[in-house]
Amino acid sequence: MRRGFEVVRALIDPVEATGLAETLRNHGPGPAWLKGRATTSRSFFDLATRPAIIDLVTARLGPDVILWGASLAARDPGSLHAMHTDVETAAAGEGALSIWIGLSGTTRASGLAVIADSHLIGTSVQEEVAARGLRRADATEEAAAGWATARDPRCELVRPPLGDGDAILFDGRLWHGCHHRGDRPRVALLLQFATPATPIRLPRASADRFAWPFQLHDHPRPPCILVRGRDDHGVNELVPPPPAETVETRAPRHRHLWPSWIHPLASPLARDPDGGWRKHPIFRGPTPTFRDLSVHASVLEAGHTPHPPHVHPEEEILLVLSGRVEIVFADETGETRREALDPGAFVYHAANARHTITNPGPEPATYVMWKWLGDPRAEAAPLASRTFRADGPDPATVREPRPGRKLERVLDAPTELLRRLRVHVSTLEPGVGYPPHADDYDVAMVILSGEIETAGRRVGPHGVLYHPAGEPHGLTAVGSEPAVYLVLELHGTVASSARRAVQRLARATRKLILRTGSRVFRTFVPKR
Repeated sequence: MRRGFEVVRALIDPVEATGLAETLRNHGPGPAWLKGRATTSRSFFDLATRPAIIDLVTARLGPDVILWGASLAARDPGSLHAMHTDVETAAAGEGALSIWIGLSGTTRASGLAVIADSHLIGTSVQEEVAARGLRRADATEEAAAGWATARDPRCELVRPPLGDGDAILFDGRLWHGCHHRGDRPRVALLLQFATPATPIRLPRASADRFAWPFQLHDHPRPPCILVRGRDDHGVNELVPPPPAETVETRAPRHRHLWPSWIHPLASPLARDPDGGWRKHPIFRGPTPTFRDLSVHASVLEAGHTPHPPHVHPEEEILLVLSGRVEIVFADETGETRREALDPGAFVYHAANARHTITNPGPEPATYVMWKWLGDPRAEAAPLASRTFRADGPDPATVREPRPGRKLERVLDAPTELLRRLRVHVSTLEPGVGYPPHADDYDVAMVILSGEIETAGRRVGPHGVLYHPAGEPHGLTAVGSEPAVYLVLELHGTVASSARRAVQRLARATRKLILRTGSRVFRTFVPKR
């Protein structure tokens, strides 16, 4: 790619491309992250690993290749996807390659625009935006072209003439974007590859996770699939391809791909005084228990509410970290009641229960929220929406399993989506902990005070942890103060320790196969 990009005509037959635009839109269960469609959908994987595509990639990256991204980009007329550099590959050197393929509604006016030779500048578009004190939306094609040519006169804005099925191959560092000037919606497929030696990392959760300076997680790592050759480096998290589709497997099913998630939460969180509410995403994806689990923290300004009373199919727990909030419970008639919550208190909302939250003031309030969507249970009388206090429980609920460790049970009940929801507060004296172990249910935690160490990382107040069923985890209180943390045990509708053990063994075996690039794995991927 002489100038950092290359146009390939009819990489996919135009008629087939138009059909794929519709087929892929809602195909397969949701991925663990936005760009991970190939890890959960065999159709995405099969398309990404067609011999014609893999041959193009290996000719540019070499014989060993991983697929780390597969996603759809749907744009309406007039929409702007500002010029940018992909955060995951901005520092990848020559080790990353992306393929953008127009599927439907593709024209020069709606297609991808690139800045030729911008991959050689050594800075990202986001750096330029930050240096000028601008917003992301200010990175228009014309503005970005001016910034690039000021650094290197060889740089040039290029908007190639494109049609459905045509592709642009581009270096992972290239400046690119799209201002849709066409008159009908456009759908494109984005496939992203790298060498196994190129580390691919997730952007840290924030209000603008793609802004400069880039902040990337070292753990967990996004799932990648070895599509040709072998991996002798071990810097990425390799997973096997999704299973081949049959009539039985076409129904959407969740497929867990994340290991444990450890997220220190910086305090105070950034606010949005003008909008009144600012959301800080932490985690979202399928788990062994749920089709979808999401966790986020929010800052709610005094006198504001994020939305009117609403309902959703997920169950939810909201824990107050700082400030004071009022939980609003509403019924079908519009009647409401309010309950105030201070730090350490939480509310459980049942599925489809109408509710919202307000901040009566005078200070901003911060809270963390878990929402999960699973399979409903047949049993009657599940837990109804209500509030709980995580401090000062009934002494009868307190037990000490070992010296220096105290557990205070707060909640233990079945819900519509859970066989059992257990919530307790643990207190560990400094130096006290427990060794790694695996549960047959998902576990979520938030540190209320003190500091713990887990998996070689220290996490302080308001840090959020998540451990999927079957993943080993342990922790120790460190520092001079006791560590106090809230624990959510999320027991699915079906629990089987034996099944979890088999799944763990299978994951370990598959990883070994992937690492060694053995013949067993090679039968799953295209060959030259």
